[in-house]
Amino acid sequence: GAIFLGEQTNLNRKVAIKLVRSNDPQITARMQLEAESLAAVNHPAIVEVHDFIVSSGAEVGECYLVMGYVPGVDLARYLDDRPRRGLPTAEVLSLVTPIASALVELHSRDIIHRDVKPSNMVRFQGADGVVRCKLVDFGFARRRQDPNITSDGIVVGTPAYLAREVIMGDGHSGASDVYALGVTLFKLLSGQNPHGSSNVGEIVRNAVHHSVSLPATMLGTTLGELVERMLARNPDKRPDMLTVFKALNVAAAELTEHEEGDAPLVPPPAKEAAP
Repeated sequence: GAIFLGEQTNLNRKVAIKLVRSNDPQITARMQLEAESLAAVNHPAIVEVHDFIVSSGAEVGECYLVMGYVPGVDLARYLDDRPRRGLPTAEVLSLVTPIASALVELHSRDIIHRDVKPSNMVRFQGADGVVRCKLVDFGFARRRQDPNITSDGIVVGTPAYLAREVIMGDGHSGASDVYALGVTLFKLLSGQNPHGSSNVGEIVRNAVHHSVSLPATMLGTTLGELVERMLARNPDKRPDMLTVFKALNVAAAELTEHEEGDAPLVPPPAKEAAP
């Protein structure tokens, strides 16, 4: 498919139009699910859906998904453009915490995103001048009640962000979204992939067979401890998304207390540590 910038003339506003041309009913069904998943939620960190249109032509059908236009840059490109490896901790928290909140809302409605990654998060400046972030691209999203429209044996998602159980064929869950957000945090904070390679095969093998090792800058910090738990190979040992969201807020509060911007976060007292 392709994304176009359009204008809704009767309301004088810009919109993003996702266009897919296909006569494959599975493609149409996936677009329908994407539209319904977006329409099911109303959250400031989730792109809005305005309309969904299916046009059946003589040669090829067309699906149009009309969404709110987010005039920004995705976090993958934003990270690539930075002059140093990784982003400041405070900036990462300000960008990712709203995404965690959005995923809490999705999970509460039994919607799994299944493709959480920096390139599906758009950083933009609001009309009030405040920098915000939105979660986009629900092409792989699935609700619990949805029929399975993916062929057996096919794993959906982006390899570097797939949890071990997904690679092994157990399917996506809220825990796999948590894992993908953990990879995202690791990547944004360090500039590196937690599995240490750009080779897809090696990334997959490492995700299946090895636990993640934190970089020195994240060791012994509140945020590092959270990321390590989010990247646990056993999905039962990962926190749920609401716990992640609360922990990110705690980390942001601790960082503010330090008044040193990018300084490492101090581990919390044992009695306050997350279970």
